[in-house]
Amino acid sequence: MNRLELSQSKYQGVFCRFYEMISNLLWYIVLAAVISVLFSTKFDPLILVLTTFVCTFMFAAYIWFFYSGRSKRIVFLKDGFEFYNYENKRTVNWSEYEGYKITKSIPSEIRIKVHDRTDVVFSYYTFSSAQRTKLFDILDECRE
Repeated sequence: MNRLELSQSKYQGVFCRFYEMISNLLWYIVLAAVISVLFSTKFDPLILVLTTFVCTFMFAAYIWFFYSGRSKRIVFLKDGFEFYNYENKRTVNWSEYEGYKITKSIPSEIRIKVHDRTDVVFSYYTFSSAQRTKLFDILDECRE
């Protein structure tokens, strides 16, 4: 296999962060509502929603306008692949690769299973639709 690199675009990075924050916000609201019912306390979801949106917007604006570093990417090589989570690099040989799984929970994640080590995990929306198709094609091909 020749070298192939899939890189997260700036737009995809911002979209992915919004998706993760909104998903987590829903879980916070559900948890707060349950606690509110169990302990008969008042719960104001508007404050939680506004705080989350403001923080998410500020972080997304920082990434969009000021962050010039590399984002997430995966590089497929002859012997395996390298996953970069910003500046952190993780190398996996094909002999260690045990398949992948797409989680059904919210937020959805892609979990690349690695023998005897921590799995490589990233958001389903880290890469664009076309890039995900390539990713799954390569991972399926290398599993066989």
